[in-house]
Amino acid sequence: MGTQMETAVLVVGAGPVGLTLAMELASRGVAVTELRHRGEPPSVKCNRVSAPSMEIFRRLGVAAAVQRVQSTYI
Repeated sequence: MGTQMETAVLVVGAGPVGLTLAMELASRGVAVTELRHRGEPPSVKCNRVSAPSMEIFRRLGVAAAVQRVQSTYI
């Protein structure tokens, strides 16, 4: 069987929504565990970010990094 773990929130899949949720919860002191295989990169299937999402990223302090990455795909 699998390994047991204890966490307040388990994020399964690490797309844009899951990662954003994990960052938001972590910024509020909530223990978050992301479940993926060791060394597996996040599976991101979008190349655009909406204005409301950018507002969340600004609050979390990662908007500039998101914009830099996003600009490489335009």
